[in-house]
Amino acid sequence: MQPYELIRSGRRTLALEVRGGRVIVRAPYRASQAVIDRFVASHAEWIARGLAKQEARAAAHPEPTDAERAAYIRQAKACLPQRVAYYSERMGLYPTQVRITGARTRFGSCSSQGHICFSWRLMQYPPEAIDYVVVHELAHLCYMNHGAEFYALIARYLPDWKARRALLRALKSTGGRSVLRCFSFGIDFLHPLRVNCSFRNQGGMYHEAGDRAGRRWHEGRVSGRRVEGDAGAGHPV
Repeated sequence: MQPYELIRSGRRTLALEVRGGRVIVRAPYRASQAVIDRFVASHAEWIARGLAKQEARAAAHPEPTDAERAAYIRQAKACLPQRVAYYSERMGLYPTQVRITGARTRFGSCSSQGHICFSWRLMQYPPEAIDYVVVHELAHLCYMNHGAEFYALIARYLPDWKARRALLRALKSTGGRSVLRCFSFGIDFLHPLRVNCSFRNQGGMYHEAGDRAGRRWHEGRVSGRRVEGDAGAGHPV
């Protein structure tokens, strides 16, 4: 059986993820080791596929060197605040803070306090994709969800936003340094015949089942279905 890292908590489900070449199992305190081992063994093929894809992607798209990383950070600090200022004037939406981070799992994020963060990794993508992420995050200052009004606001300033998003997705799947999209599985211990699954990404887990099903995160809607997420590398935007 594939070795794995076990993280126990007060959750009500078992969950499995492959991240950074590691297998991680999240389990309730009361789950026995035998149950956990059977859970992992039953998804051996899925684990093998996930590890193989991550290894292939890492080989094809290695991490930037220190010099490349420094150059991307300089470029992000020069470019992104300017693009935010440009679209802020047009949208009438102004963040309280703009930060550049090294986030691996998402290109951008917006907090309820109005803080917007962008990953310097966004600099690996073309200008039209960058502007989509900028407008996406600014729109969250008005709508902290991904509803119809949210996308209508984006369309007002980027009528071709769907094409831009498609470009971002295409580059994430064939180039750049995107993360692996895979599945996470959950077994609800209160309802042991119920198996929950959702799309997830290498860096963060947003799927919860049982008592947390239906919880809405800014990063995505979690309801036992596909997570329709934020503009970050860790979400299927």
